[in-house]
Amino acid sequence: MNCEATKGPVRILIVDDEPSVCYAISLILKGKHHAIKTLSDPLEAASYVVTNNFDIAFVDLRMPHVSGSRIVELIRSKHPSVPVVIVASRSISPVDVAADRVLLKPFGAEELRKAVSELVVAA
Repeated sequence: MNCEATKGPVRILIVDDEPSVCYAISLILKGKHHAIKTLSDPLEAASYVVTNNFDIAFVDLRMPHVSGSRIVELIRSKHPSVPVVIVASRSISPVDVAADRVLLKPFGAEELRKAVSELVVAA
């Protein structure tokens, strides 16, 4: 859990090599006092996570060039208290990938909203 209180909109990072998944997640979460950044290029995401701040990250596990596990490692090294939700097409333990939660595709809108509300401390 992110131990620092969030001021202003919750900054949500979504990393998935499928733009349609990024769009779907952002569509579900937009308008809820959230600032959303989507990245479909895993190489760009690897750079982004070490130079930018965010309050929660949704990361696809299987991506070309840079795996979701590597993105999580980068997040943990730079932002150890930021919650990470892995989005996966197969069952995996959050412990195996140093994530706070795993959402299996296909997931529902309520699962996404619940992850944000439970993992990010409200202002």
